[in-house]
Amino acid sequence: MTNLMAKYMLDDPSMNKIDNEAMEYEKSVLRKYVKDSEEALVASLPANKNDQQNRFFFALGKSFVIGNFDSFARRRFSKTGELTPEQQITWDSLKNHGFLEYRADLVNCENEVAGYLADSFDDFMNTLSTAEKEKDKDMAKTWEMYKKNELGLTKIEFGQRLFQVIFSHNSKF
Repeated sequence: MTNLMAKYMLDDPSMNKIDNEAMEYEKSVLRKYVKDSEEALVASLPANKNDQQNRFFFALGKSFVIGNFDSFARRRFSKTGELTPEQQITWDSLKNHGFLEYRADLVNCENEVAGYLADSFDDFMNTLSTAEKEKDKDMAKTWEMYKKNELGLTKIEFGQRLFQVIFSHNSKF
């Protein structure tokens, strides 16, 4: 979806209203994103690396490409009052080509994943032995506090924290 949005933006006549270096930069970022995202879409794992773990990290890598577009857009919509004329044109084009709807869908998906993590964490905790729980007392204590609503976090907020912890932890693989 973001690849198509970027293509539509590059074809948008408004993106050619200003002919200067700053506007060319805006378009060059979009062109690079289109190229990178098309490469990511066709990339595939070698057959000998096509296991569950590698597929997960491969998909995560593809999502980082999409994150570049999101970062580009966020820099324009988070500072609406301070945008250069070129950034304002880009922001207007983003809105005209569905960025706000895309962003709302993305937030909904992120919330679904966070909720799923929070729901699944109880199953994970139940699989741990007493020794494993003792080894990671902080995690077990935090989970118990969450279940008793002592943390003041919603399920989605707790899931978002779990996600941050999972992906900030050094993998053993």
